[in-house]
Amino acid sequence: MCKQSEIDRVFINIAKNYSEFSKCVSFQVGCIIVDSKDRIVASGCNGSPKKLKNCCDQFPDYQSKMQMLCLPYSGRDEEAILKLRTAHREWSAINEIHAETNAIAHSNRDDLVGATMYCTLQPCPACSVIIAGTGVKRVVFDNYYDHANERSEEVFREANIECIQYGKNTTIINTK
Repeated sequence: MCKQSEIDRVFINIAKNYSEFSKCVSFQVGCIIVDSKDRIVASGCNGSPKKLKNCCDQFPDYQSKMQMLCLPYSGRDEEAILKLRTAHREWSAINEIHAETNAIAHSNRDDLVGATMYCTLQPCPACSVIIAGTGVKRVVFDNYYDHANERSEEVFREANIECIQYGKNTTIINTK
């Protein structure tokens, strides 16, 4: 039998690989949901619903603009960086689905009871509320998300969902 840390490593890496399907120009996020027998029962990445415009089509030169605005020898243009990030965030908020929500939408609800969710980014407050309604008992994330906050943690605590950051030996919410 594998140690939980080895199981977590394998599934976090699968979530990272799955994130490559995302067409978002800012964050490519992947999510894998694994049942209590360590079988993948759902997966998702952040992005637009089928038939709608993708982020990479809306912002085709986002990465090159960000690189140009952040060049050390030309001076960082903080105002232009903020403007570009804000435009992306506002568009994304009404056009893209988060990876966690996508995985849940493509799952069989019965498979989620007692499951573990592996995410490349910490779930935001809105996704945390959705996760709390599924029966998922454990969330493992790789990196902190700057739009997550104490509310994400409160939701998991109230719903008795264990939440840990992978590789940091940090349990954010301990349900044991």
